[in-house]
Amino acid sequence: LAGALLATLAGCNQAPPPAAATPVATATPYKVIASVQDIMEGVVDPSADGVWDSVGTSVSVKGIEDRQPRTEEEWKQVRLKAVTLIEGANLLMMEGRSIAPAGRKIADDGFEGVLTTAQADEKLKAEHATFVQFASSLNDTGKRMLEAVDARQPDKMLEVGEELDEVCESCHVHFWYPNQPVWKITQGTASATK
Repeated sequence: LAGALLATLAGCNQAPPPAAATPVATATPYKVIASVQDIMEGVVDPSADGVWDSVGTSVSVKGIEDRQPRTEEEWKQVRLKAVTLIEGANLLMMEGRSIAPAGRKIADDGFEGVLTTAQADEKLKAEHATFVQFASSLNDTGKRMLEAVDARQPDKMLEVGEELDEVCESCHVHFWYPNQPVWKITQGTASATK
């Protein structure tokens, strides 16, 4: 009886279990190096071109050719392009990227309607949330392309390819060449308007 009483008392004197540690916010582990232009030139453009070029119709002196992946390896390569496109969009969403590599200019810097590198960089920083929305739309469209590839539906790939073109062009018009003149043909003459 005395032993049971001592054991009970000893149990009462034990310290309560430690409280769960509160998570401490840490800095992001990502080390952003590439510029938006680097990612566009090295990841997004080649991947988008890879899925666009994989399906379509060509007309030549040889006749009409319907292009689409046919072998397992061709489908695999198109799938990898779609996956890379999706992940490229994720890379674009990361904060801290400049528009172009240090000391370099964006493509077409100085052309009519195109922002200068400094203007584009400033716009990217000021409107980063909008840029992320465009990149998120690219990501979503890339996922739809991947679904069409996995389902092996060339017609659906063509349809999603048109959506992909619209998503890309919308972002370019906003962040690259917002002041590009629009050409109108009126009574046989062409004129540029902004």
